[in-house]
Amino acid sequence: MDGNYGILCNSSMDTYGYLYNNTFDPAYPTMNILAIDDDSGGHYQFMFTIVLQTLSQYILVVTTFNKNVTGPFTITAVGLASVEFSRINISSGSTTTMTTSTTTSIGWTNTTTTTAIGIINTTRTTTIGQTNSITTTTIGMTNATRTTTIGKISSSSNDDVAIEI
Repeated sequence: MDGNYGILCNSSMDTYGYLYNNTFDPAYPTMNILAIDDDSGGHYQFMFTIVLQTLSQYILVVTTFNKNVTGPFTITAVGLASVEFSRINISSGSTTTMTTSTTTSIGWTNTTTTTAIGIINTTRTTTIGQTNSITTTTIGMTNATRTTTIGKISSSSNDDVAIEI
């Protein structure tokens, strides 16, 4: 369902988020960018409040403000209908564990949370489906670095996390 959605990161790290429409190219990090945020969620967390459209694809790239910072984080999406998170592997050669949880609800305020498990040591992408929802996904651990070369990277020297919505 088209409407307002909130996307919030929760972590002890200083997180940074980039939201793209449809696709993103690390060689052109400003192409298709919808929003960039550092601290709108309070406590050094990014937060987006944005209108999302049904049957559209969005990509959320999660990284940290400082280099070589590792730790768990949780992404919460709150909206009018069901949102599904799913991972897309961009690079190979690492082991990753991720939990997801989806809750469908009528209204804006209901959320569900999962706990962080796993480690992400390479660039990863997660898809938030074509429909709408109230969902929280914990993506685990990340060795993330704030750079402009984020997103779908075949081989990466920094370990960013991308979430495709």
